[in-house]
Amino acid sequence: MSYGFQFQESTDADKMAETKVTRRGRRGCMTSGMCCIRTTLVTFNLGTGLAGVCLAAVGLMLFLSSSSSNLSGLEFLGRITQSDRLPNYGEFRGFSILCMIVGSLVAFISFVGCFGACVNSRCLLMTYLISVAIVVMLQFFVSVFAIIYRQPVSNSVREELLLTLTKEYQLNNITMQTWDTVHQQFGCCGVDGFSDWFESGEGGEQVVPDSCCLNVQPDCGRSLEPSRWQKNGCLAEFQIFILKQLHLLAFAIVGIVFLQLYGIIASTLLFYHIRTPKSPKAFAAYRYERAKM
Repeated sequence: MSYGFQFQESTDADKMAETKVTRRGRRGCMTSGMCCIRTTLVTFNLGTGLAGVCLAAVGLMLFLSSSSSNLSGLEFLGRITQSDRLPNYGEFRGFSILCMIVGSLVAFISFVGCFGACVNSRCLLMTYLISVAIVVMLQFFVSVFAIIYRQPVSNSVREELLLTLTKEYQLNNITMQTWDTVHQQFGCCGVDGFSDWFESGEGGEQVVPDSCCLNVQPDCGRSLEPSRWQKNGCLAEFQIFILKQLHLLAFAIVGIVFLQLYGIIASTLLFYHIRTPKSPKAFAAYRYERAKM
């Protein structure tokens, strides 16, 4: 009888210990390392969640502002310049809807990760893990797509610039002011060089806008002295300028990817660290089998 009593007492003590461990696994941290990982994961998801909410709010404001009037500012600008290459009313509304969708998705994923880490939910952590992994893969495919289609996009931009240069410069004051500003700001002339302007002159006259001159003076573009004109084309200067900006963007994207990878690793560690609680009957049978060995 004493052995049976001791075994029953031991079983009850083990049940109490397992209950404490289970509660601790659900509500607290088993180790200080896990506490640190969970805290940083929650903080990271709070930040990204707030960013997603802000993005969705901006998209909503843009959508409401575009819906409050029959003529948006972008459409009005497009009518003034008589250009169909500017974003129209439908594209503007589509952009605002895209901002709302992306912002809401980011906020939802961040909430799932934050709540799952707080309550130690294996289901929510797995959902968060899969969602972030899908986002990382989408970013990878978008990057590959951008690299593959970089040259076709560059060719399209070149054609559009040549079109505005040869067809619209003399007819559109806004196009004229834009080209003059670009010439002076980037120190360039034409798309590939000053010879592009020869096709826009009346009767093939070899003149360039005065803004192409090294020292801008009245009628300096009609001097027929190429030594006084800028040599570099604006397309090359555009590409250099964009590459400088892309370097900063690339560093930001790499930082975001590392944060996302940390979120994947941290959620995986928490997922495997959280113990699945056993039912009282299953645990009693487990302890009984161990006592028989």
